[in-house]
Amino acid sequence: MFAKTKNIMVFFSTMTPTKCAIASPTKYETISDFYSAYRTYVRLSLAKPQYSWAHLIREVQYLSGRTVKKVSGYGHRLSLAVQKMFSTIPRRGKILDRTWFRRMYCHRDEILKVAWRRMPLDNAVANMAERLWNYQDGYFSIY
Repeated sequence: MFAKTKNIMVFFSTMTPTKCAIASPTKYETISDFYSAYRTYVRLSLAKPQYSWAHLIREVQYLSGRTVKKVSGYGHRLSLAVQKMFSTIPRRGKILDRTWFRRMYCHRDEILKVAWRRMPLDNAVANMAERLWNYQDGYFSIY
């Protein structure tokens, strides 16, 4: 099942997006989590992805709670960078648009910098940094 509004398509968990992509290619913006079937749909169709931050934030919190100090420090730094970005989002409309966009682009750059700086040797950390870098268009497509 999915919902279409203007140029946005939102998937719900009961749908098989891969079959939908083969049946009807679309140019919609697709909002989903990072589930592999949705990534397959985006790859097979003309859809523009926008990934949910909820699952990513949960993984960042998991890294923050790890017992290895270097990993938890990395998770904490990344969490702070994400929190700064989310504190700017509600200010849209209260400050000039160009200022808001500039700040959001700075937050994006800071999150990516934190994700790749002082990475401890850990598979979860490497996956997080790689995911943010490879799919940054999908995570930062709100602006």
